Amino acid sequence: MNQLLKLKLFVMGLMSTLESLKVKQTSDEILIRHYKQSLDMVIGHLKKPLPEPESGRHHVNELDRLRRQMRLKDLLDMINKLEELKLHAKSSQEILNRLDDIKESLGYLEAELQNSIPDVIIWLLSNGKRYAYYRLPANEVFYSPNVDRRGRLCGKVQTITLKWPGKETDIAKDKRNFLPGEIRVKIWLGLAIHEQNWLSQQKGADLAIYAETHENQTNVLGQWTTTKPLMSRPAWSDVTGSISLPKKDFQLPPGWGWEEFAYSFYLFYVSIRYSDDTGHRKFTEEIYEHQYRLMAGAQWQPKATSWTDLAGDKVSSKDERNEPPLGWEWEDEWTIDANRAVDEEVFEYCVNQTLGGWCPTEKIFHLNRRRRWYRTRVVKGDKVSEQKKKKKDGQDDLKNEGWEYAPMFNMKFHADERNMDMTRCRRCHRKMVPSAEQTHMTSTGGFVANTDIVFRMESQVPSITDSSVKTDQQFDSSPPTTTTKKVKIELNAPRMFLSFKSKNFKIIKI
Repeated sequence: MNQLLKLKLFVMGLMSTLESLKVKQTSDEILIRHYKQSLDMVIGHLKKPLPEPESGRHHVNELDRLRRQMRLKDLLDMINKLEELKLHAKSSQEILNRLDDIKESLGYLEAELQNSIPDVIIWLLSNGKRYAYYRLPANEVFYSPNVDRRGRLCGKVQTITLKWPGKETDIAKDKRNFLPGEIRVKIWLGLAIHEQNWLSQQKGADLAIYAETHENQTNVLGQWTTTKPLMSRPAWSDVTGSISLPKKDFQLPPGWGWEEFAYSFYLFYVSIRYSDDTGHRKFTEEIYEHQYRLMAGAQWQPKATSWTDLAGDKVSSKDERNEPPLGWEWEDEWTIDANRAVDEEVFEYCVNQTLGGWCPTEKIFHLNRRRRWYRTRVVKGDKVSEQKKKKKDGQDDLKNEGWEYAPMFNMKFHADERNMDMTRCRRCHRKMVPSAEQTHMTSTGGFVANTDIVFRMESQVPSITDSSVKTDQQFDSSPPTTTTKKVKIELNAPRMFLSFKSKNFKIIKI
């Protein structure tokens, strides 16, 4: 099917090229000579043999045999007609018409009536709900050792525009004019015997595979602990918190081991590194000035924590923030925001700051009030300072020892600890490497390992009967006591990265 599809696309591209020759007002005699040369190329592609069914793997039925006979007969007819056209063509338009007929015939022949491979479906999920999808025919990304029979998008980067799920008539009117999302992906679909090709495609980079677990803690009376009742997930778990994954209990698949001299390390999620101003050339800083009174009707006075952000966490006062961040410069001065629901003193009021409920009118029972200050800063120069980038890359990995904080485990995590945060977690990695027997060198100089850990999420491992209790908090590579009984387990998908050997920079000018 892919061979005929590629042949049809080749004919379409050839017709487009020949049409462009007409635009240049070339003489008909020269056009016919170019067109006849193109016919030789098409005939050469038509003569390539179609794939034969493999005994033991393909179970051919009567429809398959008849369909193959029809394809061979039609391809032979196309070759004979093109051979005859080369000898008796009188005009360039006659050749174009014949190529157009061949294109239509190939479109009919390429259709597979008994396609048994399901399409590749990409879903955009959030909180278990499906928001968008894209359906990609499997043959377009299917791998074959024969280049002519390989999917045209196999192993190639492509841009995919997602679609809203459901019928078009059922999609809300406010969604129809918007795209749910766009992604750039490289998809490879193939048989297990060809899986080494997937790894060998990574040029200039090595595939690094890491075991991953997450350490979880809760805050009880100001102390971080792993005890209940607030602890709703295991102390060591997967990213969802539903599976217990202690570091000392990790078992490596056959043929794999821990990288020598490489111990576990903590790592932020990529999105955690970025601050609110990331990607902006202009940003507005905001802080809140707080005052309180001890009893109704008393005088207002500054609080012990007079300056906070919107979430109520303590920040530096406006007088202490005269210097802009590295790579930025101030565009104006600190200004009180009067363009909001406030009174004549530009304050808003509430009974308890932690409960919220701010209103613009002062009541006798109000004990807290605040007002908003803002100041705008812009990027200094034509690009973000390299010093800022180096500072972020060098310090964020060590910040807070890799901990990420949130009020609860099912809420969004952030890098900086706040007053309302009652939970924290950090992810722990350790690199896995294959044994020497499981690797071979590629043509690009890199090493390709067996991909069992990537493609097969089930494994046969010895059952554990006795193991010593480990006191350290590192991945334990010593083998536990085992029996010969085999137990089938499901493996957790490992964390995979592309490790580039050299940095690549691209400058985009807008």
